[in-house]
Amino acid sequence: MSGPKASSSLTRRHSECSQSGSEVSTLYVVSEDFVEPSAAKSSGISLLGNDGVVGFAPIVVSSFLPADQSATERTALLSASSDELTFDAPEKWTWRDLGREAVVLGWLGVPMSVSYASKILEILVPGMVLGRLGAEAIVTWALSNSIASFTATGPLLGLLSALDTLCSQASTGSSRPGLSGIYLQRCVLLCLVAFLPSAILWWNIHPVLIYLKQDPAIIGMITRYLRYESICFLFTIMFEAVKKFFIAQGFHYAISLIQTLNTPVNLVCTYVLVVHPTTSIGIVGIPASIAVANALGFLMAIVWFKAYGGSRGWTGLSWDAFRGWRQVARLAIPGAFMTSSDVVVLSLMTMAASLLGPVTLASHAVAKMTMEMLGIVQLGLITVTANRVGNLLGLAQPHRARNTAYAALLGGTGISVGLATLFYTLRHKWSYIFNPDPQVNAVVQRLVPILAVNLIFLVLALLSKAVLGGQGRPKIGAYMHLVVYYLAVIPFGLFTLYCTTWGLTGLWTALLLASSLMASGLLYFVLHSDWSSEVRKCKTRLAHDEHYRLPPPDVASV
Repeated sequence: MSGPKASSSLTRRHSECSQSGSEVSTLYVVSEDFVEPSAAKSSGISLLGNDGVVGFAPIVVSSFLPADQSATERTALLSASSDELTFDAPEKWTWRDLGREAVVLGWLGVPMSVSYASKILEILVPGMVLGRLGAEAIVTWALSNSIASFTATGPLLGLLSALDTLCSQASTGSSRPGLSGIYLQRCVLLCLVAFLPSAILWWNIHPVLIYLKQDPAIIGMITRYLRYESICFLFTIMFEAVKKFFIAQGFHYAISLIQTLNTPVNLVCTYVLVVHPTTSIGIVGIPASIAVANALGFLMAIVWFKAYGGSRGWTGLSWDAFRGWRQVARLAIPGAFMTSSDVVVLSLMTMAASLLGPVTLASHAVAKMTMEMLGIVQLGLITVTANRVGNLLGLAQPHRARNTAYAALLGGTGISVGLATLFYTLRHKWSYIFNPDPQVNAVVQRLVPILAVNLIFLVLALLSKAVLGGQGRPKIGAYMHLVVYYLAVIPFGLFTLYCTTWGLTGLWTALLLASSLMASGLLYFVLHSDWSSEVRKCKTRLAHDEHYRLPPPDVASV
């Protein structure tokens, strides 16, 4: 659908709605083929994604009332029976359908992946910079980050995963214009309340470190670092939450650009606050630099939204943000548990590797850094998948949501296989990027086949979790984490550590076991999803927070 044909078709659909006496507050169009933005604009129709992104799906008109139905305060938000919901898309999928969804995911995911890839520098630079300040600075940074991850940053960023469900579904499926913004406010408030105990702990960490018999030389540095972090982390929460809100509203390119600009800001601040001899404030310049970058990103997002975002998804601050926390918590707590589980398992593996000697620990660090870097490349696809599944469920298009899930799983697997193959090809020289020690290189070479296969299963598991998150079923992922990590992987890892001579190979084999079990279990639930049922659950979920308002009286008729 393109050109004059598209314009006439869209105009016809719009006029049909107008002639029927329907009140159309927002007419969302997601076309089966590309629709030129100019054609939609000339017809008075808003495309799903004002930043030039056009989706694929049959045309869908956002909620309106039939001509013979007048609205009252008792008008139902949903039909009397969820079974009355009708779905336009065919139940069977074709490769052409998956190809269309793959193009959309690529169109939306590439800028997100580029912005996430820029974050690799933010992972590498602090360690390189702190090396100039001495061994104590590196140890302080590592321990402070471990404490922060255990007690707050991991769980709280996991809480924000509730927005993957709520904002994405509300942005297309709710008749209340500002519901996405209310969900954003609720989730941020929940995170701030949950962060309060951790902030108190961080400010009073000094006696805790003494009790744990840490090195007196670094106790003061850790205390100072965490006190700075307790203030700086607030900006991280705000920016990450706004980022999810932007993605749910279709502003992928805007937030990708803002996030990409964050990286040079962070690097410049790191140089000024950590490296430069005149302006350096020491190791605490690391969290301060992150705070400046995130605060600036948050402000840029607000300015952009005011200028170009209109009022999509946001109608201002609301007292409703202080209600309805139970629904947010039901979706947020599983996300926090999954993130915390990942932090715990990786930390335990690092501690176990440290028992095997410095060469093994250095090799483990290289392997861990490699997996993080290769995983970051696909974060864009993972993020977009969760959001698009939620958007399509909100539009009552279960089969297109299913096609999106299948396309993401196939595409992500293909990309992972390509990255794993490239990684395996470079196995003889790879570790020299991080460490010049030939002994470390020899250990990493033996790990490369395990790491390559692990990458494929890991991405498959993350994409499956994204699909389940878009559906509003993060509990499944939490249960899988509980069973796989604590009942299988940790015991297996301890067995290989103390009862075999596998060494680091055994620890990463345990992580490979975790990824394969997780991917298999989550994939089972995705492939056996009842997508029509998920639409009904989505509508029921949104109905709890939709408050129908009577239209203003027609003054001319009074």
